Amino acid sequence: MSAHPVYPLLDGSLNLPGLVDFNAHHNPHYPAFVYSEAPGSLTEISYFEFGRATHRAAHALRPGRAGQDGEIVAIIANVDTLLYTAIIVGTMRAGIVVSR
Repeated sequence: MSAHPVYPLLDGSLNLPGLVDFNAHHNPHYPAFVYSEAPGSLTEISYFEFGRATHRAAHALRPGRAGQDGEIVAIIANVDTLLYTAIIVGTMRAGIVVSR
């Protein structure tokens, strides 16, 4: 891990999946999420791991990007923040629109 993370340009050229990919490539070992499962313990999810999770979610939702871009779906899920974020970024990556 480098001493300092590499930051993306903030010119609006990257969408959320693009930012995840940027960090997975340039800052793979830096933590994207840190949480505690038990008192006194910390679990870190790296940008690399989170990026892979978003790609897996995209493929599970739309294997091989089959079908049309812009399909609208609703997500009802009782999951933690990490999994929910991976699913949302995965839907964006798959070209799926999440309805509110």
